[in-house]
Amino acid sequence: MPANNTVTLALEGQVTVSDFATAMQGLSELLVSLEDDVSPGAGILWIVAGLEAGSALGTMLAVDGDPEGIQRVIRGYGTVGHALERREPPPFSERVMTSAARISSILNGRVPALRFETYLEDAQVTSPTAIPLPPMLDERGAYGMVRGRMQTLTNRNALRFTMYDTFYDRAVSCYLPQDYDPDALRTLWGKTVAVEGWIKRDTRDGHPVVIRRISNIVPVPEREQVGRYDYIGAQGILKGDPDSKSPEDIIRRLRNAW
Repeated sequence: MPANNTVTLALEGQVTVSDFATAMQGLSELLVSLEDDVSPGAGILWIVAGLEAGSALGTMLAVDGDPEGIQRVIRGYGTVGHALERREPPPFSERVMTSAARISSILNGRVPALRFETYLEDAQVTSPTAIPLPPMLDERGAYGMVRGRMQTLTNRNALRFTMYDTFYDRAVSCYLPQDYDPDALRTLWGKTVAVEGWIKRDTRDGHPVVIRRISNIVPVPEREQVGRYDYIGAQGILKGDPDSKSPEDIIRRLRNAW
């Protein structure tokens, strides 16, 4: 199976049209300047392969050009993301650094984070005001399971899909092993599924953003689908005692130790 030829840029927060346009212009300039740096003369043509709402996520696909040159640019894209993640200048030309700066310039508080993704790696870049995860939440990722609705399945060059998780209703990029059978996914499109794999989470609030090394995907029966606010349906299921103390009174008495 051919190597994956896509790069993805995801923006978090309240993304305006102007923010998105600035980021996409920076991405376009970054891919061109990276080609000049690491693969001069490769003749790479990038097209828009997918756009997702929720996380303002854009995926670009290389459809023409030298295959080895394409992979060098994709690796360079990942390197730029990791450099920005560490708040370091990317180890490339001034043009690359200028393009990267254009992308990161949208980190204005309203857009607190953005993410560079390739098939093999991802890097999250946050604004200086972003709140990091507590130390016990490993930002490198951990094996686990996420439930959500499967959307935008694609098998161009590599098998991947976007899922909107049940709890946060945010886009999660799911990258499948190259030997995964695409026929097994066709019946799951549009349905709620449980995806097991290596989960990378947002460094601000812990919501899942990328799942790799996926080991299992199973449909979730309707009776097991629990939404973020389903607890509201439990209101009134227990009869109250008119003579019982209110929660406020109980808390006040505990606070005052009497």
